[in-house]
Amino acid sequence: MSSEAREWRADVMVFDEHDRPFMALEAQLSPMTQEEAQMRTDRYARDGVAVCWVALQDRP
Repeated sequence: MSSEAREWRADVMVFDEHDRPFMALEAQLSPMTQEEAQMRTDRYARDGVAVCWVALQDRP
C-alpha cells in the first residue's frame, strides 16, 4: 500500500478494525543513515501510520 501522495510505499501494511492503515512493516535490507530513517518515519507519521523497521544490520 502507498500514500495517496505517493510519498511512501509500505512493504507490508497492517490495518485496524475499520480497514484504515495502522502500521507499516518495513524490511530494510540496505544500509540506511539515521537521517534517512527519521525522514522516512516522519513521512509515515504525517499520514497517521506507525512504522516498524526490520533489519539485519544494527539500527542507525
